[in-house]
Amino acid sequence: MAASAADVRSILSIPNPPASGSGSGAQQAKKPQTAERARKPEGIPRELYALIGPTAPTLATQFAKPRLKQKPNLGGGGRVKWEWRPFRNGARSDGLRLSHWVKLSQDPEADYPFAKYNIQPQHYVYSQDEYSRLLEDPKWTKEETDYLFEMVRQYDARFYVVHDRYEFPSPEGSSRSLEDRYFSVCRKLVRNRPWPGDEASKAALLSSLAFDKDREVMRKQYVISLENRTPEQIAEEDALYLELEKLKENERRFKKDRDELLRTLLGIESGLPDIPVDEDGLQGISTDTKKKKKAVAGSVEPQTPITPSASSSNAMPPPQPKKTAKSAAYDALHCIHRYSDAQTSSSSKAPHSPVHLRSTKIPQLKQATAQRIAQVLNEVGVVHNRLVMPTRDNIARLEAVIHDAGIVVEKKKVLDKLDQDIRTMKARLAALRGEATEEDAGSVPQTPMEVEEGPEESVVDGRAQSVLSTKSTRSRKQHSIYVSESTNPYFNLTFEDWLFRHKSPEQPLLLLYRDQPCVVIGRNQNPWKEVNLLASRRTGIPFIRRHSGGGTVYHDLGNTNFSIHLPRASFDRHATAQVVMKAVRSLGVDASVNDRNDICVAKEKISVSCSAYKIVKDRAYHHGTMLISTRLDTLGELLRSGKDTMETRGVASVRSPVCNLQQYHQSLTHDDFVNAMVDAFRQDYGLNKDVHRIHEEGYSDIPYIRDGMEQLKTWDWAFGQTPEFTYEIQKRFSWGTTFADLRSKHGIILSCSFSHPEGIDANLQTGLEKLAQALEGEKYGFVNEGVGGLASSIDERVEEVWVWLRTEMDS
Repeated sequence: MAASAADVRSILSIPNPPASGSGSGAQQAKKPQTAERARKPEGIPRELYALIGPTAPTLATQFAKPRLKQKPNLGGGGRVKWEWRPFRNGARSDGLRLSHWVKLSQDPEADYPFAKYNIQPQHYVYSQDEYSRLLEDPKWTKEETDYLFEMVRQYDARFYVVHDRYEFPSPEGSSRSLEDRYFSVCRKLVRNRPWPGDEASKAALLSSLAFDKDREVMRKQYVISLENRTPEQIAEEDALYLELEKLKENERRFKKDRDELLRTLLGIESGLPDIPVDEDGLQGISTDTKKKKKAVAGSVEPQTPITPSASSSNAMPPPQPKKTAKSAAYDALHCIHRYSDAQTSSSSKAPHSPVHLRSTKIPQLKQATAQRIAQVLNEVGVVHNRLVMPTRDNIARLEAVIHDAGIVVEKKKVLDKLDQDIRTMKARLAALRGEATEEDAGSVPQTPMEVEEGPEESVVDGRAQSVLSTKSTRSRKQHSIYVSESTNPYFNLTFEDWLFRHKSPEQPLLLLYRDQPCVVIGRNQNPWKEVNLLASRRTGIPFIRRHSGGGTVYHDLGNTNFSIHLPRASFDRHATAQVVMKAVRSLGVDASVNDRNDICVAKEKISVSCSAYKIVKDRAYHHGTMLISTRLDTLGELLRSGKDTMETRGVASVRSPVCNLQQYHQSLTHDDFVNAMVDAFRQDYGLNKDVHRIHEEGYSDIPYIRDGMEQLKTWDWAFGQTPEFTYEIQKRFSWGTTFADLRSKHGIILSCSFSHPEGIDANLQTGLEKLAQALEGEKYGFVNEGVGGLASSIDERVEEVWVWLRTEMDS
C-alpha cells in the first residue's frame, strides 16, 4: 500500500508545516485593495475579461462554473495514526514473530493478509507395498527416494534449491535426474490409484506431471551453446537471417507478380480467389466504378468488351463500311473474319473474356485417346498441336477434325472387337471340328490399331489356357464402363483390384456394383475397434478388409458402390466427387460435396455417400458407397464397437450422420443410379463406351481373381494385417478391481500386464503373471484353449480373469 507524506510525518511524529497564509506579520498586514481594481466576475474566463474590461455584461449565468468532484484526501491530513506492531503469519510453522507498521485502527488479531498467497503444492506419499510393486528402480534405493520426497516437500518442489541442498551419501546425479525420478514416481501413483474424478481431470493431472529428461538436458545444452557463441558465429547467423528474409521477400514478390499475370491472362480460369462471380455470370476483372469518369453529355466514348455499359450496348451500332467483292476475297485468302457490333449481345452484363492468345485455345487431345487420335491425324497429314494462323474459324475446324478422328477411333475399336469375336468363334468352331490346332488359332495376325494391347499368359498354374480364354481376356480389356451383376462381395472387391492392377493406367474406367450384406473396413484399420464383432457373428454378416485405405462402411443390396479409375497425373478427388454429385443431381436430388468429398443432401448436409482412395505409381482410383435404400438400423448396430480405451496406430473412421436417397426420391432404384453414373462419367471424360455387364463365372478362371477371393477370407488378411494397438480395460471382481493392459500387432498379442490398486495376495499375483506369459504370442481373439485350461488349473480367480479377457477380445 502506498503511503503519503502525511502518513510519514504521522509515523515519525513530525508536526505539520504552517499553512501558506500564516507567514510573517508584514505579509499578514498586506491586504488586497479591492477598491483600486474591480474583481473579475465569477464564471468569465480571464482572457475574455481582459479584452472587454470592467464593463462586462451580465454573462455569469451563461458561464456557470462546473461543479467538479472533490479530490479525495488520501493523506488523511494527519488524522490517521500508525503503530509499530508485531503480527502473526499463519503461513509459517516456526513461530517466528515479526513486526511491521500498520494503522492504529486495524484489528490486532487479524491474520497476515499475504499469507493467502502461500499455496502449498500437493505432496505424494507411498506405502511399502506400492514401492515394491510399482516404484522400484535399479538406479534408486528406497532410502534415497524417501530422502528426495522429503527434500521436495521441505523446499516446496523448488528443484534448484533441492539440488543445492541435496546431501544424500550417494546422490544420483544432476537436478534433471532428481526431477525425472520425482515426476515418474508421481505419475505411477496417479495411474495405479483409484481416481474419484473423471478421466479428463486425471489426464490433466498426468499432463502436469509430465517431464522429459532428455529434452530438458538438450534444452540446457542448447542454451549453453547459445551463450558460448563467438562474435564470428553471431555475425554469421545474423547474415543468414538477413539472407533468409531476402529470400522470403523475393518469394512474396514473385507470387504477387505471378498472380497478377494469371489474373490478367486467364481471369476466372486462373483459380485465384479474388475473381468475383455474380449470379448472371462471370464478372470482369474487379474495377472500382467510383473511380470511373462520368461521360460528358453528347460525347462518344468507346467501351471495351470486358466492361460494356448499358447505354453502349443498347445504343445503335455505328455504321459499318460496305464489304466489296475485293475485300471479301482478301479476307478469305488471309483467313480474316470480321465481326460487327450488331452481333454482340444486348444484355447489360457481358460474360468475362480475359485477355489471351489464340494459340492457347488450340484444342488438346485427351490423355486416354491421345496416341490413337494422333495416329489417325498423322495418317491424313493434319498437325494437331500447331496452327500457322490460329484464328477462331481455324480453331473451330481443328476441333471438328479432332472430334471426327475420335469417332473414327471409337468405330475402329468396335470393328476390332467384332473382328476379334468372329475370329475367336471361328477358332472355337474349328477346334470342335478338329480342323485347326491351337497354334494355328493363336497365330491370328493382330491389327495395327489393337486397343490396349498387353501381354497374354499362355500357361496358368501349370496348365495351358484355351484359345477362347486367351482371346476373351483380350476382349475384356477393351471396356471402360463395367457393371457387375454379381452380389458376392469377395468377387466384386477382388475384381475391382484386378481392374486397378491390370487395366491400362492411361484410360479412365468406371465400375459399379452392389453386394450382399457385409462390413468393409479399410486396409489400415482395426476390426476390433471398428466392427461390432458380436453383432456380426449373431447376424451372420461378415466383415472384409479391402485393399484401399479409408474408413469402415456397410454394404447391402440397398447400397450401390462406384469406383472411378484414372491416371495419377490427372487424378483429382474433388473432380471425381463432382461426377458423382452430377449423377445424383440428375435424379432430382439436391446434392453437394463436403470438405471430405462425401456426397451430402438437404440443408442438414447429411451424407448419403462415403469415399476412399488408393494411389500408386501411375494410377489411382476413388471408390465409395451410395446409400439408396440401405438398412440403417443394421448399419448402426454393426459399426458401433464402443471400445473407447482401445488406442490404435491405424486409421480411425470418421463418424457422421447418414440417410438414404429414397428419403428424398422414393421411387429411386439401383438401376436409376447406375444409369445416371454412366451418363455423368461419359460426359465428364468424353467417352462413348458401351456398358459391359460382368458375371462372376466369366472371370473366375483368372488366377489373380480366384486367389484374391480366397485371400480375403483368410485370417492372415482379415486380422493379421491389423496395425499395432493397445487396449486398457478394468473390472470389479468380488475380491478386488483388476486393470488389464493388452498390446497387439498384426493380430498377435505382444504383451499383457495386470495391476491391482487395492492389492492382492501373492498366490493370485503369481497366477496372473503365468496367465500373462501364456497369452504372449497368441492370436488376439483366437487364443488357444490350452490357455483356458491353464487358468482353471491355477486358481478360480485367475479363471474369472481369463473368462473376462476372452469375452473382451471376442467382442
